[in-house]
Amino acid sequence: MPAGMVALRPSDFTPISTVNKPSSIFSTFGNTLSKLDDKLSKSEIYNSLKEAYTAPMRAYRGEIDPTNFPEQAALEALNMAGTVGVSGMTVPRPAGSLGMFGGLKSKTANKVSQAKAAEMLQDGVPPAEVWLKTGWGIGTDGKWRYEIPDDLATFISANLPQGKDRLEIANDYLHSNGVRPTLDISSPSVPQALRQEALQYADMVVEKGAPPAPLSTVLQHGKVFRAYPEEGSIALSREISGKIGLGGSYDPVERTMTVGGLVINSNPEKQLTSTTLHELQHAIQRKEGFARGGSTESFAGAKDMVEALSTEKANLPGAAEYWRRIESGMSKADARKGLSSAEMVEALGYKNSSQLTLRMKHIDDELSKWADAAIDPYGAYKRLAGEAEARLVQSRMSMTPEQRAALYPWEPDYFKAATGVDINNLIYIYDDALARAVR
Repeated sequence: MPAGMVALRPSDFTPISTVNKPSSIFSTFGNTLSKLDDKLSKSEIYNSLKEAYTAPMRAYRGEIDPTNFPEQAALEALNMAGTVGVSGMTVPRPAGSLGMFGGLKSKTANKVSQAKAAEMLQDGVPPAEVWLKTGWGIGTDGKWRYEIPDDLATFISANLPQGKDRLEIANDYLHSNGVRPTLDISSPSVPQALRQEALQYADMVVEKGAPPAPLSTVLQHGKVFRAYPEEGSIALSREISGKIGLGGSYDPVERTMTVGGLVINSNPEKQLTSTTLHELQHAIQRKEGFARGGSTESFAGAKDMVEALSTEKANLPGAAEYWRRIESGMSKADARKGLSSAEMVEALGYKNSSQLTLRMKHIDDELSKWADAAIDPYGAYKRLAGEAEARLVQSRMSMTPEQRAALYPWEPDYFKAATGVDINNLIYIYDDALARAVR
């Protein structure tokens, strides 16, 4: 995969197909809504809504007993939470759905509301209440965000460049070169050399792909493209790599995007829309300077990095001892006694023990960032703040503006249910530099 491209894998989606189907169809979500009266505090309303929104995902993860959560309630909550990857469920999109997270660089950002939000936070107003009242919040990377919903947003799958598969192209080549239409690439009577030639031609065409289309002709999302006009010209094509688990990608250098490589349910248009939103959020991240996404290849050197840092760390105590001896008044000859050549090489790279102490702390910090990635690169990819945000966009895909306002995106329990990762254990990438979230 080229550098800078973003992989979307099957486990980015939260299926509900394994949740049991109890006989009861009474909607506890309806009961939840009936409780929303003036007698309840805002926190009670918020928590009630959160329970309804996140119940399907919590049931899937085994955190609640699905037999005690009626099927109809699960589906209602799922519709509103916009969970992607639901087998066979088609839901009318509410007005204002298909929202994205924008920032201060967007052309339609309401900076008066953002200033009010900043003032409220400074006055100690809880972030969720600030979000509810102003529509602005601070993401995990410390940057301001708001959601850009669009009640007219539509994904037109017919406008997505289709292209033919390898065998179709090979058969067309044969027929254009005199082979009877009743024969195809598998027919024994087609000469082996011609078959090979047709397949080589097909491989070349597949590699090139169908001509891309401007993103704005496939995803008609007026408010997003008014906020970020340049993103509407991103060249969109169908993912044809055939790589297992690669559903879509975004290349910020070439300004290209692919979708459609992985359709995991019977509602392919919904899946295509979801993947496109995921990749478009990555484009906005680059534009705004938000923490960005990546791929497992972002951590390709993690194992080598850990080994190099660990080797250096092993020699630093001896190097520190050398400088401790020097600073206590020992001669250089005496200070060297008992130390290995590797320890002395490290020691002579510094001017004093203070420099060594700082280096040891830096190594510990770096090891904490890279150690998990060396063991589980895909798990680290999932924890990239930009990837988690893109999945958060997908999970909120079918919410109305009112639901978006009521459900604070960065509430830890909700964030984990929506993205599959802990908000306190995110990894950030800025210009290929890693940093773990500190909250």
